[in-house]
Amino acid sequence: MANEPKESKPAYRGQAYHPSHAGTGQNELLSEDTTDGYYKYTYGRTDQNGQPVIEQTKRDGATAYVEHDPEALMLRTSTGMQSLYVYDGTGNPAVLVTSTASQAFAYTYDANGVPTLAEDSGGNGTVQNPYTFKSDVQERTTGWVKYGARW
Repeated sequence: MANEPKESKPAYRGQAYHPSHAGTGQNELLSEDTTDGYYKYTYGRTDQNGQPVIEQTKRDGATAYVEHDPEALMLRTSTGMQSLYVYDGTGNPAVLVTSTASQAFAYTYDANGVPTLAEDSGGNGTVQNPYTFKSDVQERTTGWVKYGARW
């Protein structure tokens, strides 16, 4: 009927936002539907702190894989580009260096851990990388970072 209310998704700062969480304390981000695309995460083993580790990330059906030893070591994007994570000395992934010795992207972090994309090669590295501050997962719409067991 014409006068029935329309179903709407939750909004965050004017953007449609629909996350899906699981795990103890709802600390695993399973998927999120953002204005940038639909993201889905697959978890495997746990890290040295008992927190779940992302093994795959999908954006609109394109799959990327993350290799760990024990922290995130390499991102293999859906196009097959293999990139190594370079950390800034405080546990933040600062740069992703590709197999062709170029930067896929580079982040800087402010005193509060907010990442700023300083360089982007335009490939899939930025959109398929799930990690930011202290190598934790960042929700793409809210900007919130899962730090330990909370957001």
